[in-house]
Amino acid sequence: VRRFMQAAADAGADAVLIPDLPTSMREAEPEWDEAAREAGLHLVAIVPPNASDERVARIAGLTSGYTYLLSPVGITDHASGTPAERIIRDLERAKAPPTLLGFGISTPGHVRRALEAGAAGVIVGSALVKIVSEHLGDRDAMLKALGSAAASFKAATRTA
Repeated sequence: VRRFMQAAADAGADAVLIPDLPTSMREAEPEWDEAAREAGLHLVAIVPPNASDERVARIAGLTSGYTYLLSPVGITDHASGTPAERIIRDLERAKAPPTLLGFGISTPGHVRRALEAGAAGVIVGSALVKIVSEHLGDRDAMLKALGSAAASFKAATRTA
């Protein structure tokens, strides 16, 4: 764990998100948090869309750098479940680091709705991976498409 965290820091990372690292393991085995701290990294926690108030408070106490809230909570077109606004307010009350919404954010409209819900920012992954996969044979076209997508997401942050 320590070698991994140091290698991530040496590569220029400032935070690490390990999706399958449950909060219960982090509480039982503080080695993960200690290794991240020693390497100068934030160890980010994920808040599920159905998190109870107790779980939100536990996660808020564990995460650093930012808080990753899974977005299928009323932001994306196909979303259902607990409204993002409530979880974001609960995280703020629990003094969690800034909340970023991710998972399913793929349009400028999603970005606007996330920010309107109170998120400090968004995480866009799959939408960019899709662009890369569509342009594997043409690097210039890929870079142009990525730039265009990034610009449209950034523009949405100015209109939210």
